[in-house]
Amino acid sequence: MNIYFKFVSLCLFLIFFTSGMFFYFVNIEAQKVLKAQILDEISQQSVNSMNNIERFVYERISDITSLSNNSMLKNPTSNPKEINNYLKKLHQVNELYYSFSFFNTDRVRLADSKDLEINKKHELKNYWIDIQNGKNIVVDISKSSSAQSNVLHFASLVKNENNQKQGVVVSRVLIEKLYEVFEEIPYNKHIKDNLMIDLIDKNGILLYSNHQPNNVLKQKYENIEPLKDTANSFVFVETAKKLSFFVKEQGYLSYKGNQWTLIISVPTEKAFTPLIEIRNRILVLFIPIILIGILVSLYLARRFSRPIIQLAKAAQELGNENWDVDTRVKTHDELRILGKELYKMGIKIKNKIQEQNILNEDLSEKYRKIQEQNEELETQKNFIENQNKLIQDKNNRITESINYAKRIQTAMLPENDDLSENFADFFIYYQPKDIVSGDFYWFDVVQIREKKYFIMAVADCTGHGVPGAILSMLGSNLLSNFVTYQKIINPQKILYLLDKYIKEELNQVNNQTGISQDGMEIGVCTIDLDTLKMDFSGGGRPIYIFRNSELIELKGDKITIGGVGYTSKNEVADQYFKINTQTFQLQKDDTIYLFSDGYKDQFGSDNNVKIGTKLFKNILTEMQNIPLSLQKNHIETYFNDWKREYEQIDDVLVIGFKI
Repeated sequence: MNIYFKFVSLCLFLIFFTSGMFFYFVNIEAQKVLKAQILDEISQQSVNSMNNIERFVYERISDITSLSNNSMLKNPTSNPKEINNYLKKLHQVNELYYSFSFFNTDRVRLADSKDLEINKKHELKNYWIDIQNGKNIVVDISKSSSAQSNVLHFASLVKNENNQKQGVVVSRVLIEKLYEVFEEIPYNKHIKDNLMIDLIDKNGILLYSNHQPNNVLKQKYENIEPLKDTANSFVFVETAKKLSFFVKEQGYLSYKGNQWTLIISVPTEKAFTPLIEIRNRILVLFIPIILIGILVSLYLARRFSRPIIQLAKAAQELGNENWDVDTRVKTHDELRILGKELYKMGIKIKNKIQEQNILNEDLSEKYRKIQEQNEELETQKNFIENQNKLIQDKNNRITESINYAKRIQTAMLPENDDLSENFADFFIYYQPKDIVSGDFYWFDVVQIREKKYFIMAVADCTGHGVPGAILSMLGSNLLSNFVTYQKIINPQKILYLLDKYIKEELNQVNNQTGISQDGMEIGVCTIDLDTLKMDFSGGGRPIYIFRNSELIELKGDKITIGGVGYTSKNEVADQYFKINTQTFQLQKDDTIYLFSDGYKDQFGSDNNVKIGTKLFKNILTEMQNIPLSLQKNHIETYFNDWKREYEQIDDVLVIGFKI
């Protein structure tokens, strides 16, 4: 099959495919829009019909209410004949009504605008039962014995000036008058002629029907399932045979309704008659468009395929290395440019072949040099990979050593048994910046004679990581020596000895060269477990006590333990060491916090600022109503949320315990 037939086939396919798809989507969209308009129109008119019924009933209720307040009816001394004449005159100006009647409280008809059954006792209808049960106004649809037809009854209790029951006034409207209500709604003719209208009460009993009048007040509506288990005032049901619109009463002004439901049904085929008409119109419009498209495609295929066939033959000659073939075609589009360029290409290829033979020798030499460069690069790559492997091995060994140091440091920290045995609740939040920490905590229970003392220390050593960890291990060992073995429990004495021995161990007393400036900030408290008297000394660290959620702060002295920051002479350190002991009487349920400065100094949040002392105090205050075992999670979560993606700048240590 040559290009001409392919071109024709393609054009015909595109015409039929495009036309078919366009017809399909236009038809679908048109039917979708028109169907929505039809359903919306019928739905709105159904709602309007129910509104008209409710307005109709409301107006009749207003009439009967006004009639029940007539002074003639309310007067016990009124003559029944005068009442009868009044009702006749009223009926003459209200032709909508079938009749008006006035009954005494024993259901005896005293007057009637048509002189029907006067002085006869009326049978006990539904509206009489509602009146006797205490309702003042009743709306009821039932068959009237006097009218011998289905009637809308509007009954109202009449009371005299002393609010005593005087009688009952009843107005009647033939049920056929409801049809006039539906006549007011402007349904389309093809819909209006096929409407099936039913009005049912809350039990499904037919009150009105334009297509099955013989069943009114006799049987229930065929299908009330759509009305069950729904609070919607409007329900739409579509089946293959008919469309049904269920509209419940919503009330009109002061009229609350009788729980009636209006059901308007129309055959599906009749409702959607315009859809079939619009589809046929669209189909008629598309047929001439398709015929014109076929003719145009045949002409264009012939016009466009001729130069393509000519170029194809010239291309075959080029494929056979006939570089002098003339590929130029006489058109005024891109094919003319293509033929001209193919002709130029043939000439250029011919010239290039000649030049290529000359360049091949140069390319061979360049290839050899590139091979040599690649070999040199490969040698350098292997050297770099070996160096990286050596560096990685060293890093792994260093990391393993630090991790082992962490295990040693962790093993030196005290067990939690002394805390759990002596205090109601506690937590320890310990978060080193690096693998090992410059912060450490120490505590023990010391018995002297018959008394037990709990001693706790929280320290922040100079720096962090390995240097801080070494100093923390020195401090922890010294505290064990002073307190556990020498039974020294005075916080001031403990800090004095700690300062003295750190300086001796690090050669800071006689060393003026500044090689070792390391020291620590530390807070130490001693609690008499019998009397709960607490002594506290702080070298640069405070202690917080919470009593009934109120913060009490004992500030430490502005001094560092160890280091040579406050001495400049080769003299005994205790001549310059001045630190105070503060005594505080603890009570049951007091909460105590010791901590380093790593928590409050952390940068973060939106503006990369520190948590700060004020906010740290607020955090502790706000969580006083939760157990300490849960407070750890709270301050840890707050710290991580504050830090975000920023780096942790220091070791963090916070300890809390409850008396």
